[in-house]
Amino acid sequence: MQAHYINKGIRENMKLSVDVVDESWLKAADRMGTVSGNKVDKSGAFQWTMGENGAPLIDDA
Repeated sequence: MQAHYINKGIRENMKLSVDVVDESWLKAADRMGTVSGNKVDKSGAFQWTMGENGAPLIDDA
């Protein structure tokens, strides 16, 4: 079984962010959970900013 793409980033950077979105984001957020980061660059799906600890944060979350 292949590991999730995010696991590699977490191991390499020792960073993780959890962004909480409201119901209006449900369709877009669901797509992020069903499309593999190994196959699709999802970094442009939302506007984001690098947080103080070096983890990406969705601007509108």
